[in-house]
Amino acid sequence: MTTPVSAGSAQAAGFYTRQIPLAGTSSPQTGDFTPSDGSQGQVEFGGQGVAEDGSPGPAPGTVVNRSLSKGPGKGASATSGTKAKSNPQLNFSFAGLNLYQQRYARGGNQFTVEPPDQGMCVGNGYVVEAVNDVLNVFNAGTGTSALPDNTATNIVAGSPRNVNHAVDLNSFFGYPAAVQRPPLPVVFGPFVTDPSCLYDAATQRFFVVVLTLNTLPNGAFTHVNHLDIAVSQTSNPTGSWSIYRVDVTNDGTNTGGVNPGPYLGDYPHIGADANGFYITTNAYPWGGNGFNGAQIYAFSKAQLAAGAANVTMQHIDTSGMVDVPSDAGSTQPGFTVWPAQSPGMQFNGGTEFFLSSNAADEATHPVAGTGGNYTSSQIVVWTLTNTSSLNGGSPALNLSNRVLSVNQ
Repeated sequence: MTTPVSAGSAQAAGFYTRQIPLAGTSSPQTGDFTPSDGSQGQVEFGGQGVAEDGSPGPAPGTVVNRSLSKGPGKGASATSGTKAKSNPQLNFSFAGLNLYQQRYARGGNQFTVEPPDQGMCVGNGYVVEAVNDVLNVFNAGTGTSALPDNTATNIVAGSPRNVNHAVDLNSFFGYPAAVQRPPLPVVFGPFVTDPSCLYDAATQRFFVVVLTLNTLPNGAFTHVNHLDIAVSQTSNPTGSWSIYRVDVTNDGTNTGGVNPGPYLGDYPHIGADANGFYITTNAYPWGGNGFNGAQIYAFSKAQLAAGAANVTMQHIDTSGMVDVPSDAGSTQPGFTVWPAQSPGMQFNGGTEFFLSSNAADEATHPVAGTGGNYTSSQIVVWTLTNTSSLNGGSPALNLSNRVLSVNQ
């Protein structure tokens, strides 16, 4: 359910409040699957499809143009800075997730993604690592996996495969396998991507967020996509987790609404202050050019940590905030608005900060083809205030931004 927030001051356009229901619970263990025979049907792209003989087919449907900015950047040389005066030493290291584990989890019914997106967080003696599309939990003191050994049941082509106890993200979030490989027919499940992770010391909870794209059985994307949020129910990430799903296809109604889309909620990033848990995305239209601004999703952190049946969330569309105080001007929607991770901080009723760049076309020329110079000597600082109001049923957040001068 999406409800526009009534204007209390400069807050109205672009602000929508929703109650996000608990979708279920999960734990890091492998779901049901049919072991792959490893012989054919080696499709390696979500939405690619498969021919009748099991060979890879053409990519169906439309694609999303996420490359508006085509000019070269002009950043400072990485060798121009002075060297650190400290002399850090490596005390302990261990191998994290690798390509073999990613590909052969869940009986080999996985894609090969290289290089993978990675999320990692550390707390309470554990290291949680997630990549496209597999997850593991390590003991921070020994580097060994803290998850149950699943080698004996992880069968591929008739033989067990050791993936160091890793669990595919589709299993973790309660979905069928990413791609059920032969024996035929090849069937595609939801496409899970862009994992990120945060340990919140204040609540002693782990948060894992992914973007999930719904697919048809033949692999074609339906255009429906959602953020999936997993929150550990205790400080032990090997146990039970609460799962919440937030539609980001448009304004959350998925039936038209104020901002009908459909859009892809691309490149999610996460942050937190004392009151809220925050996810930001970049909204790109399916099947066309352009950019619809960064989206900010602000949740009650306490409700998420408690596994509440319904969690209060306020969605902020930066492309529609005509009344929001902005140094950048109404013609500059936010782009990759990156939230701070300061989970114990509380300023003036609660304040969360974000940073973004305005060097890219998405920030200054959101209609594709108008062009830009792809360089900037500015950084945009976003300030979200009154975050303590997220703990009630009617949040009253206020967002503003300032443009600061920085090196090119």
